[in-house]
Amino acid sequence: MRDVGNEAGIARMNHPDTGPARLPPSPRLAVLLLGLVLAVLVPALAIGGLAAWQMAASYRGAAEGRLRDTASALAAAVDREIAGNKAALTAFAASPAFGPDPGMPDLPALGAHARRIAEDLGASVHVLGRDGAALVTTQPSPGLSAIAARDLVEQVFTTARPAVGDLADTASGSFVLTIGVPVRNARGDVALMAGVSPGVQRLRDLLSVPDLPPDAFAVLLDSQGVIVARTALHDSFVGRSIPPENMRAYAGQEAGLYYGRGLLGVERAFAFRTVTGAPGWTLVVAEPTETLAAAWRRPLLGLAAGGMVALALAGGLALLVARRVLRPVRRLVAHARAIAVDGGSTATAAALPPAEIIELEELRQGFAAAEAALRQTEARLRLATEGAGVGTWELDFTSRQGFWSPEAAALLGVGTTRFTAEDWIEAVHPKDRPRVVARWRHALAQGGPYEVECRPATFGPGEGERWVLARGQIERDPVGRPIRAAGILLDATMRRKAEAARRESEATLAVVLDALPVGVIIADARGRILRDNAANRDLWGSLPPTESWEHYANWVGFWPATGQRIQAHEWAMSRALLRGEVVRGELVECLPFGGSSRRCFLNSAAPIRDAAGTIIGGVVVELDVTERRAAEAALARSEARLRLALEAGRMGLWSWDFATGRLEWDARQFELFGLDPAEGPPTGAMVLDRVYPEDRPGLEAAITAALETGNGAFSHEFRVSLPGGGLRWIGGHGHAIPGGDGQAPHMVGLNFDVTARREAEAVLTREARHLEALAERRGRALAESELRLAEAARMEALGRLAGGIAHDFNNVLQAVQGGLMLVRKRLERDPESARQFLDRTQQAAERGAAVTGRLLAFARRGELCPEPIAPASLLGDLAEMLHSTLGADITLRVEAAPELPAVFADRSQLEAVLVNLANNARDAMPRGGALVLRAEAASIRTGDTPPGLPPGPFLRLSVIDAGEGMPAEVLARVTEPFFTTKPKGKGTGLGLAMARGFAEQSGGALTIESTPGHGTTVSLWLPQGTEEMCPMALPALAPTAAGAAMTGERGISILLAEDQPDVREVLVAQLQERGFSVAAAEHGAAALAQLEHGPRPAAVVTDLSMPGALDGFGLITALRRRWPRLPAVLVTGHTGGASPDQLEMVERGGPFALVRKPADAEVLVDRLERVLGQSRNVGVMAG
Repeated sequence: MRDVGNEAGIARMNHPDTGPARLPPSPRLAVLLLGLVLAVLVPALAIGGLAAWQMAASYRGAAEGRLRDTASALAAAVDREIAGNKAALTAFAASPAFGPDPGMPDLPALGAHARRIAEDLGASVHVLGRDGAALVTTQPSPGLSAIAARDLVEQVFTTARPAVGDLADTASGSFVLTIGVPVRNARGDVALMAGVSPGVQRLRDLLSVPDLPPDAFAVLLDSQGVIVARTALHDSFVGRSIPPENMRAYAGQEAGLYYGRGLLGVERAFAFRTVTGAPGWTLVVAEPTETLAAAWRRPLLGLAAGGMVALALAGGLALLVARRVLRPVRRLVAHARAIAVDGGSTATAAALPPAEIIELEELRQGFAAAEAALRQTEARLRLATEGAGVGTWELDFTSRQGFWSPEAAALLGVGTTRFTAEDWIEAVHPKDRPRVVARWRHALAQGGPYEVECRPATFGPGEGERWVLARGQIERDPVGRPIRAAGILLDATMRRKAEAARRESEATLAVVLDALPVGVIIADARGRILRDNAANRDLWGSLPPTESWEHYANWVGFWPATGQRIQAHEWAMSRALLRGEVVRGELVECLPFGGSSRRCFLNSAAPIRDAAGTIIGGVVVELDVTERRAAEAALARSEARLRLALEAGRMGLWSWDFATGRLEWDARQFELFGLDPAEGPPTGAMVLDRVYPEDRPGLEAAITAALETGNGAFSHEFRVSLPGGGLRWIGGHGHAIPGGDGQAPHMVGLNFDVTARREAEAVLTREARHLEALAERRGRALAESELRLAEAARMEALGRLAGGIAHDFNNVLQAVQGGLMLVRKRLERDPESARQFLDRTQQAAERGAAVTGRLLAFARRGELCPEPIAPASLLGDLAEMLHSTLGADITLRVEAAPELPAVFADRSQLEAVLVNLANNARDAMPRGGALVLRAEAASIRTGDTPPGLPPGPFLRLSVIDAGEGMPAEVLARVTEPFFTTKPKGKGTGLGLAMARGFAEQSGGALTIESTPGHGTTVSLWLPQGTEEMCPMALPALAPTAAGAAMTGERGISILLAEDQPDVREVLVAQLQERGFSVAAAEHGAAALAQLEHGPRPAAVVTDLSMPGALDGFGLITALRRRWPRLPAVLVTGHTGGASPDQLEMVERGGPFALVRKPADAEVLVDRLERVLGQSRNVGVMAG
C-alpha cells in the first residue's frame, strides 16, 4: 500500500491538475457595458435614434440575461437536489441489509433501513425487481404502481447506471418523480433497483425564489415536456404538457431563450437551462413580453421627448450602471470559482453583500437558495450513511492524505478521520495486509473498481472477529494516471456468517436428500448433474459422468405405451431445462446401470429459476413403482374375475351416496330397473319412485336400519315397476360404509332378479294353501336366507352322492328282484330253499331301507335343530354312504373313538358339510389317495386357536386328504363366497363358505391347514352336546307291558288311510295278521266318509302325504275334533314335509307315534300297540 501511494504521489506530481475547464470564447459583461457607453456617447448626436434603440436593447438584453441567469441558478439547485438523492440511494444500494445475495434480501431488515432513509430524505424509498414489482416500499400501496415505471426500471437494468424517471401520476391522483440506482450482486450484475420518489412540492419550493416578478414564474419540465413543478398555479399545471412548438424551440440546446405563447395563450419570453443530473429535463423561467418591453419602451419615449438631454444623461447613467452591474457580477463569479475549488465549505452566496441591482440581487439570492438546498441534501446523505452503518473514505495520491468518515473509522477501529497510505496498511489485520496490497496494485495496474474484504487490526472490547468490505473507484487524469480514490466501507461480518450458514445448510441438504425414500437428481442449466441422493443411486446404480443433457442418451429408458426408447431430449429433466416444462407423475420403464431387468419409475421434474425467471437448473424426483404396478395389475385381474362372476350370476353392482343422492350403476343395474343409461345417471329418488308402492316402506326401513348401525348389512327383496308394464322382483344385498363421524353416508352392494324364484314360490304357496302347516313351514323357510344357501349346498352334495346311492340301491333291488323270482320258482318244489331266499330278500330290503333312511335324514329340510350327535356313529354312517360315491381309488378311513362326547349340532346340516368336504378332498386327489374322517375332543383355552371361540369343551371333526394342497394366496380366500379354483362348471365356490357359516352359526369355527404338495386338513370345531334334544327327534320306544299284553288281542278296530293301493294292501294284511280289524280308505276324505255314521275306531294309522284336501295331519286333527285324544300313528317315507310345530301339535292332542317307510310289520304293530296302551293308561288314570 505504501508503494502504491508513492507511485501515485509521483504520478500526481509529474502530472499536476490542469485546473478548471476553460469557458468557450465569449464577450465579458464589462466589455459589453463599455461598448454600450461608447455607443451612446460617440455617435449620440448623429444617431440619436439609434442610441435610444441601443439603450432599449441593452435593457432587453439585461432582462433576458437575468432570465437566463435565474434559469441556470435554479437548474443548478435542481441538479444538486437530484445529485443528493442519487448519492443517498447509492449508499443505500451498498447497504449490508441487502445481504450476500441482493436478489434474495432480508426484507424486514431492508424495509427498516428503507424507512430510516425515507425519513432522512423526506421522500418515499423503494426496492424494485426487473418486472417492476416492489419488494420494499415506504409509500402506501395505492401509489406504488405509478412509481414503479417500467421504462425507468428497464433503463437502470439495461445501462447499470442511475437514472431519473419522468413525472408519473399515482392511483390517488398525486404526482411523483422517481430516481433509481442499480443494486449490484457479488458478480457486479444488476439484481435490483433502489429508488427514491421526492414529492413535486419539494421541487416547487426549490423553484420559489422570492425575487421573481409577480407575473413571472419558473417551471421544471421532464423529458416529455410535462410540467413537474411550477412556482405559480402549481397544482393546476403540474402533469400537463407544454405546447409542442415550445418543446421544439429548446430541443437539442443546453441553454437559451425564446419567445412564444404559454398554456394560457399569453406571449412570454422563456429562458431555459437543461438539468444535467436528469437527461432530457429542462428548467424554464418565463416572463410576459410586455414586462420585458416596458424596460426599453419607457427610455425610448423619454429620449423622444427629451432629445439630446436625455441622450447625455443616458451616457452618464450608463457608466454608473456598468459599475453597479459589474461589481456584484464579479463577486458572484469569484464565489462560483471558490465553490469549484473547495466545494464552498467556507463561503456562501448569502454572505456576499447585497447587489444594488434587483436582477443581480435575485441572482445572488438564487445562488444562496440553491446552496442551502445542497447543504440540506448533503446533511441527509450524511444521516443516511450514518444510519446504514456505511463508512466513506477518500485518498489523494498527490498528497498521500486521506479522509475517513466517522463510520469508516469505527469499522476499522481507529480513532482519527485523517489517514495516510501507511495508516491504511496499519489499520488492516497483519494476515490480510498482503492480500489488500495485492488488490491495490492490481486495481492501479489494470483499472476498474477496487474491492477487498479484510479484518481490522483491532476489535472492540468483547467483540469477536469482524470483517469489513472496502469498495472504491480510482480516478485518473486524462493521460491515465491515478490522482484520487474514493469509496465506502461496509461491515461484512454478517455476510460472512451468512455464507458459513449457507455452507452448513448445503451440508444439511445433502443429509436430508440422502434420507429421502425417493430418488432426487439436481442439474445445472446445461444438464450437468450436480448432485443426487442415496435413493437415486439405489434406483440407477453408479451414474456415469453427465456433463450436459445430450449425455442423457446413455440412460436406457422406454415409453411403456409404445416400447420405444426414450431419446436424450425426451427425458423429464431435458424438457424441464430446455422448455421450462413441469412434469408430474410420468411413468417410464428404465434399465438401471449394471442391471438386467427393467424397473418402472414415476418421474416428476421442474425447472429451477432465478429471480428474473431465467432457468438456472432443474430437479427430478423418481419413485420406483414396479411392485405397486404389479399389485395394481393383480387388483385389476381380481376385479375382472369379480366382474365375470357378477356377469355369470346376472348380478348388478351399485354404489349409493346418500349425501348427494347420487347412484353409480353398471349396465346390469339399468337392465334390472328397466332404465335407459342414455337418460343420464340415476338418483336415489328416481330409484325409489320405481319401487312398487307396497314395497317402498319396507325397503326404506331396511336402508335406514343399515345406516343407523353405522356399519350394518343391508338385505331386502322388493318389486319395481317396469316401463312397459309388469313387476320385477329384485333381491338386494349391500353394506353400509361408515363415515368419520360414525354415520354411514355411503352404501355399496349388488342386486339380482329373483322374479322367477318369487313366482315359483307363489305357485307353490297357492298349490299348498290348503295345508296350513306346510304353508307356515315354507313361509319360515323363505324368511331365512341362510337356510336357502345351506339347502343349495346340501343339494349339491346330494347330487354328488346320487351316483353312489344309486349304485347301492340298485344292488338292493337286484337282490330283492332276483330273490323273489327264485322264491316263485322254488316255493312248491323246494320250500326250504324258497324260505332262505325270502330271508335274503328281506335282508336286502332292510339294507335298502337303511340307505334311504340315511339319505332322507341327510336331505331333511326345516329350521336348524341342534341335537347331541355321537361322532363315531355319524362318521361311520357317512363312510358307508360315501364308499361308492368317492370311487375305488380313494381309501376312506374313520378315526373316531366310541367314547367321544357327543357334538351339539344340526345333524342334516353337519352331514351335508362333511359330504361336501369329503367331495372336495376327493377332487384334490385326482390320482387317488387316502381320505381320513377324524373326530377328537378338544378344549379351547384363552389364546388358543382357532381365534374367536370362547373357552370351553369342543369336538373337532376333521377331513384330511393327501392331495395337492393350496398356496397361501388361495388359502387366504378359499372361504369367500363364489371363490373356486376348479374349472368352470365343476364348482360353485359355495361349499367352504357354507361350511364356515354353519360352523359359526352352530357356535363353533372352521379352520383349514394346507401346504402345497402335502395335503389339506379342514376342521370343524363344534360345541360338545348336552342331554337336550331337538323337537324333531323321536325317542326310541321300549316295549311296554300294556303293549305286550295287547298283542294277540282280536277285534280291535283300526282305521287305515293310505293312497297307494299296494302299500295299503300290505299294511292291511300285516295288521289283520296280528288280529286287528282294519277299515281301509284310499285318502283322508274317504276315511272321514266311512266314519260319518260308524263307531269310534280304537286308533288311526295314516300316511302323511295323500291326495285331496286332507293330508295325514289334517285327518288326525279332524278325527280328534270328533273323538278327542284318539291314538294315531303317522306313516311316511319322508319327514321333510313335517314341521316341528305340526309334530308338537299332534303329540299334544293325544297318543302319537311316527313310523318311517319302509317299516317292518313288528315296528308298525309295536308303535300301534304303544299308542293304544298310552290311551288305556290315561283312561285308567282318569277313572
